[in-house]
Amino acid sequence: MTYLTLEDILALKENSEIEFKKASGENGKGSLPKSFWETYSAFANTNGGDIFLGIAENSDKSLSVTGVLNPEKIRKEIFDLANSRQKISANLLENHSIQEIILEDKIVLKVEIPKAHRHLRPVYVGANPLTGTYIRKHEGDYIPDSTVIKKMLAEQGQNAFDSRILKGFTLEDIDDDTLNAYQNIFAARSPNHPFINKPKIEFLRCIGAWGENRENNHEGLTVAGLFMFGKLRSILDEFPNYILDYQEKSAETITHRWDDRITIDGTWSGNIYDFYRKTYLKLVSDLKVPFKLEGNIRKDETPVHEALREALVNTLIHADYMGSVSVLIVKSPYKFEFRNPGLMRIPIEQAKKGGDSDCRNRNLQKMFQLIGAGEQAGSGIPKIYQNWTQQHWRLPKIIEKRDVEQTIFELRMESLISPESLDNLSKIFGESFKTLSEIERMALVISESEEYLDHKRLKDISYQHPADISKTLNNLVKQKFLISQGRGRGTYYILNKKFNSPDLPSNSPDLPSNSPDLPSNSPDLPSNSPDFDLREQEISESARKNKKLSQVEIQKIIIQLCTLKAQTPQRLSQLLNRTNKYIRETPIRDLIKKNKLKYLYPNEINHPRQAYVTVENNHDQ
Repeated sequence: MTYLTLEDILALKENSEIEFKKASGENGKGSLPKSFWETYSAFANTNGGDIFLGIAENSDKSLSVTGVLNPEKIRKEIFDLANSRQKISANLLENHSIQEIILEDKIVLKVEIPKAHRHLRPVYVGANPLTGTYIRKHEGDYIPDSTVIKKMLAEQGQNAFDSRILKGFTLEDIDDDTLNAYQNIFAARSPNHPFINKPKIEFLRCIGAWGENRENNHEGLTVAGLFMFGKLRSILDEFPNYILDYQEKSAETITHRWDDRITIDGTWSGNIYDFYRKTYLKLVSDLKVPFKLEGNIRKDETPVHEALREALVNTLIHADYMGSVSVLIVKSPYKFEFRNPGLMRIPIEQAKKGGDSDCRNRNLQKMFQLIGAGEQAGSGIPKIYQNWTQQHWRLPKIIEKRDVEQTIFELRMESLISPESLDNLSKIFGESFKTLSEIERMALVISESEEYLDHKRLKDISYQHPADISKTLNNLVKQKFLISQGRGRGTYYILNKKFNSPDLPSNSPDLPSNSPDLPSNSPDLPSNSPDFDLREQEISESARKNKKLSQVEIQKIIIQLCTLKAQTPQRLSQLLNRTNKYIRETPIRDLIKKNKLKYLYPNEINHPRQAYVTVENNHDQ
């Protein structure tokens, strides 16, 4: 039995993986709500989640604890119906999935719904997946478009898409220069490997590029072989949506086109192996390599090289090449972005932990592993996280875009913990700061460096479960390290900078450093303030020095700044050396009207921490 307070439950409302249902029934004696199974389906088909039975959500988003009068009856009903294929297509529940919680002296049932494995998706209500499949969007359950459902059905039995033997394709469809380059790398890495001296077709067979159907004795090039070594025209004959794209952008072009590009334009083979070779060299071209010896051999790679190579290979082997969007790699001054068509086959949190893999293109994975490019199954993502955090950079971010069926892996080269932040926090909290857990210290670091913190931001940079993050934030507020502002999804947190002062009440909104009470030309905050990081200084320098810049130029700079991170009008005023009023009423208003900027808190325009971010770019496809 678990005991919680309503405050604990309120903290859980800050993410979309929580649902509250009254469960009182028509007679008030308790019954399972009809909408339970719709939410069950939605959670199972999205990212999993928790359903709380015995809590009502009121019209103003406040909560009322109604309790469950007969928890054993409802528990039995849930398990009985979960095992009925007439009710739901798959039972994902185990005995520990349903927990009793004591809340305000009443019993509440917490039902944990895991994300279903792809072999079971879509999980649907009733007998028809096209009418009974739900997915989770924000706080609601919705029936997706039929193409999304059909995609789930197609992936159920797709163990190795790239092992299929292609009819009508021969060795003539292979680019010999690509294959020779691959074999040279293979031989250099494993000079005594038994595959090396085999005839061409046998070598291809050994690595999964050539296959044989023993039932009808048909043999030929596999999908993996065509992708890895094929000629562009041959690949497009079978896969007309196949696109590989690499774009390199400077600070000046970060919001629009590219400075350098590799795409299937007919000037090179167009296959995956050559794209990998060309793109990897571009990704690491300006990385600094310290002189280091391993034995008597110079090591010309750093953990960053290793992470970028793994991210590139990971994108190529997990891509759904039947999808409608391209494989896209973008290199910009402060981050790398890897996009592949297709959603994750395992939960994101599971991928971060490693140990499990469900690769969409296993033969491609094997081919890369044979030349030392790519970790063993299930260890690639953890390796990237490990190598990136060694640099004290922000944790990599995995984003699933369900509406367009794509996954984005973002690697930012931004320091997560600066010495200045640690020094400031030690001055504010003293020895108390050292006694906190790692996640608690991280929450305070983000609050200090970014001026405020919300549930989503802490979730992005940690491995913690959303419920644990809610508890962490709640505890920091109770201990007066943080001050909570706003309600519900609009809740955010700021540092209690008067931690040691008895004169500051626990709910006092401490005046932030960019308070509107501080004029943009205040001598206390010079334009080269250390609060401006290097990127912001570089982008905004021309505006600070030149008061005659046109509005068009000012807007370009604002877009670049808001692409880096959310910017408050006060912050922009300081960076651009313009008045707060001008920033709000002229360039910002125009950019929002043109749908180039959006509010960080769109549902609360006058939010005290209102800021602006760029409207998400749609990359060329």
